[in-house]
Amino acid sequence: MPQFRFEQALGVERLKSRALADVTGVIVHRIEVSQEDPSYGDTPSEVARFFREHPVGLKATGGDMPYPLLVERDGQVTQTVPLRFVTPHAKAHNVRSVGVGVIGDFRNALPLPRQRAAAIAVCAALLTRFNLAVEAISGHDELQGGSNDPDKICPGSGLAPADVRDEVRALLATGAVELPFVW
Repeated sequence: MPQFRFEQALGVERLKSRALADVTGVIVHRIEVSQEDPSYGDTPSEVARFFREHPVGLKATGGDMPYPLLVERDGQVTQTVPLRFVTPHAKAHNVRSVGVGVIGDFRNALPLPRQRAAAIAVCAALLTRFNLAVEAISGHDELQGGSNDPDKICPGSGLAPADVRDEVRALLATGAVELPFVW
């Protein structure tokens, strides 16, 4: 299992909360804020700072951290928002889903093996936590009404949602997967 830590982003208390039963989906995203502005690093604290301070981040989320879970390149998983809060990661789907941000650009590249394994474990653990089927996993760009950008490629072919679902299915076949998520 991946290394897991909780590092709460600022401003979480202003987010709307939800019931456990409200969560019916897991949405996989790619995020690399350094592409937008190289003065930001691609770490959980820098991703949170980008959405809190940068004009592009503020416009996209109103200053709120969109991804409760971030999977770093080395496979470390950081939870930034308790799962009971609704985060702004996929427009029409926010209330009913948890966003998993995988740090990197997977439109033309693959995640590193440890990162991919951690992303698969996170998705499997979320399905276990919420008692959901593998089909509850979506890529951001698979969702109608998930973005203002009809040409969005997220997470990309390097982390294709169909492959993620297949790998999560295989992992779950070995048994339930648990991570210490903060509700």
